[in-house]
Amino acid sequence: MATYLLDTNALQGIGFNDLRAARDAGHDLLASPISFWELVCHLNSTNFRQSQANALKLSVCQVLDDPLAEIAADLGCPQAANTSRFEDRLAIPLLLSELQQASSYEDFRGHNVAVDGTNRRVGDIATRAQSHLSAEEDRFVGIIRNTRDNIRTRYNRNGGLELAGVEFCRESLGFAQGLEQDFTAAGCEVTFAAIANRTVLGAGYAVARALHYARLSDRATIDRNDLEDYFISLHLGAASGRVMVTNDSGTRDAIRFVLGEFHQCGAQLGDDFTTSVGLIDCDAFLSETRINLAH
Repeated sequence: MATYLLDTNALQGIGFNDLRAARDAGHDLLASPISFWELVCHLNSTNFRQSQANALKLSVCQVLDDPLAEIAADLGCPQAANTSRFEDRLAIPLLLSELQQASSYEDFRGHNVAVDGTNRRVGDIATRAQSHLSAEEDRFVGIIRNTRDNIRTRYNRNGGLELAGVEFCRESLGFAQGLEQDFTAAGCEVTFAAIANRTVLGAGYAVARALHYARLSDRATIDRNDLEDYFISLHLGAASGRVMVTNDSGTRDAIRFVLGEFHQCGAQLGDDFTTSVGLIDCDAFLSETRINLAH
């Protein structure tokens, strides 16, 4: 049986019954907490029932920790992550339980959940989620813009941009280097290779998108949804064995580009870059899980 990591558009595009059937057949269905917050943003729309139904698909999945918390915990150094980053995995199932009982958004706003012994009112969760995601998107767009400009400055050669192989990998390892410092400061001994293996697909995704924009004019708009795709990609460690499900061809292309560059880098350095991840769309997910159900 496979372990599938579903992004937000996959959750929206696959029916609840199909997800439940895949889970009941023994497949592991994973979702990032950022998908919950993306879906929650729509609860105050005119079609509450549809937005509610999409959000409740997460109840079929295992909601993961925030990716930075998950990475720290996976590498044996949870103390390196802010404790607040572990709250989503605890709170989201409780919120989904209350959402399932709600007849309207106004009704849901009046519900309460008890997280770590603290009773909290749901309140205007859609507006809060929209505001938080918007601020995070602004910050991430700034990072991508700076990375884009840095790529143009450092890799503009012979009238074109050349960033590939070892140089691309080096740019994608900056995040791992920062985490290594955080882990050391937290008193943990984690090898750089382990950190890099766990983070290169997410960090590489950000560099790949910045490279994409570097090849366009300054008038080209940086997609704010890159933030959500980046966060979800951080759940996809190179040796995780997870299969990412997304109908976003741009996301799949970016991650495949990263994989290709790291394989090229490994070849240049005489070392194999071994991966165990997959990338499929929703139709392939349904085909794979239904075939397994038939057997």
